[in-house]
Amino acid sequence: MIEFSLKGVKVRFTFWFFAVVTVMLLIDKTGLSLMGLAACMLHELGHLLAFFLVGHTPKEISFEASGIRLVKTSSLLCYPKELLVLLAGSATNLVLSLAFYRLLPTPGGMLFAAVHLVLGLFNLLPMGALDGGRIVKLLLLLFCAPDRADKISRAISLLVVLPLAAGSLWLFFSSHNITLLITCAYLILLLLFQSSD
Repeated sequence: MIEFSLKGVKVRFTFWFFAVVTVMLLIDKTGLSLMGLAACMLHELGHLLAFFLVGHTPKEISFEASGIRLVKTSSLLCYPKELLVLLAGSATNLVLSLAFYRLLPTPGGMLFAAVHLVLGLFNLLPMGALDGGRIVKLLLLLFCAPDRADKISRAISLLVVLPLAAGSLWLFFSSHNITLLITCAYLILLLLFQSSD
């Protein structure tokens, strides 16, 4: 594990982050994994910039097997600021998707635009582990108690993950694409762990 501090923010790279990235780059001959990694980095950079815009800094930026995670400080953000931070990642991807689509109409530019579009929209899905799920829970907390907000957001997550899982199985059996299947399995595991808390 590599750890260092950058302007008071702890930056952590785990062994598993490098392992997953290496395997992805070795298996993928299309360059799509590299584009996906770049889009993920830019997504998190959008969150990071939003943190600074609302006057906060994250406690930690952690590069893990499951992706890049920003850990908030113990001080809570008010709902509008929290909402801005949560929306910033997908907004960054969607703006970059449009920019690449309009300004770089080459096959590579269009593919990078598509990667940004898919990542931005996927993160807005109303599932607990994704930005969209956190946004749903935040909005629910405006109208109901935390326990009830938890139950409703878990039910919404379940309603979203089931058709997504069915689609990922169809994609796997029809075109041998395993990416969405692995992503769904990860999201289901997170949902199960959240339910057992």
